[in-house]
Amino acid sequence: AVIHTVRKDFPQSSLQMAVGGGYKNRVREYDSILRDVASSLLVSLGIIALLVVLFFRSLRPLPIIFIPLWSGIVMTLGLTWLFGVRQLNIITVFIGGILLGMGIDFGVHLSARYMEERGSGNDVSTALNTTLRRTGRALITAAVTTSGALFLLFFSSFRGFWEFGLIAGMGILVTLLTFFLFFPVATVIMEKWVTIRGRGFIPVRVATKDHPERFPRVWFTLLLLAVLITP
Repeated sequence: AVIHTVRKDFPQSSLQMAVGGGYKNRVREYDSILRDVASSLLVSLGIIALLVVLFFRSLRPLPIIFIPLWSGIVMTLGLTWLFGVRQLNIITVFIGGILLGMGIDFGVHLSARYMEERGSGNDVSTALNTTLRRTGRALITAAVTTSGALFLLFFSSFRGFWEFGLIAGMGILVTLLTFFLFFPVATVIMEKWVTIRGRGFIPVRVATKDHPERFPRVWFTLLLLAVLITP
């Protein structure tokens, strides 16, 4: 304990006691990290959910995207514990937000293809079958290449790096697996109450020589990106 005397403007002195040292600093740092993790995870979740709603112009894709996504993150943390990583370090503590941002791609691609198939007049079974067979192959390739690059960190001599490589690489594959398992189930359950077609969702058209496809408002988009990335 550190005891010090503080002189104030009035003549009477006051004695104050404060606790300091290594243990106090560790507790303060631990509490600060927990607050940062919680805030970053909530902010990431809110921004991602907003972008999904704006892209699909509907709230209906949210359950079929976020249920498999959260399931994959929880399963990844469970497997992490089984592989001997009992606690997260200063590098891996933000793995939830990282997997949230990387795993959302699987849900967006699957939902977009499913809504395109449903908008073409296919029933639920046919739309799911086509989505998983065609879009699923591309997602497997993307997941394997991404996780392979992350698994390279497993060979690092620094423990923080190889733990991050293990958890992130495994998390990508586990998240994709949960999408293959839970996306059809969540979609069928949702279709019992509402039709998932994405209000205002327009499938991407293939550009041809006579009708080239142009990116809409390209200069406005570039200017907006320049403003956002400017410090």
